[in-house]
Amino acid sequence: MKFNTCTYSLTVRDKQILYLIANGNSNSDIALKLCLSTNTIKADVSAILKKLKVKNRAHAVYVALLSNQIE
Repeated sequence: MKFNTCTYSLTVRDKQILYLIANGNSNSDIALKLCLSTNTIKADVSAILKKLKVKNRAHAVYVALLSNQIE
């Protein structure tokens, strides 16, 4: 399965959040590590899911890995 990286643009923060999700961090863990509120992380994760046109965090990580957005 190929993904066209031109159809979406991930920000540096999006990539940080996806990396942290891929490493098993919860929203509250991510919020602490990035010095942001949990609500901000929830909003960011929702925006990432919409950008990638996926329904859950695991699929978002999968798509980001396949498209070389995160390592």
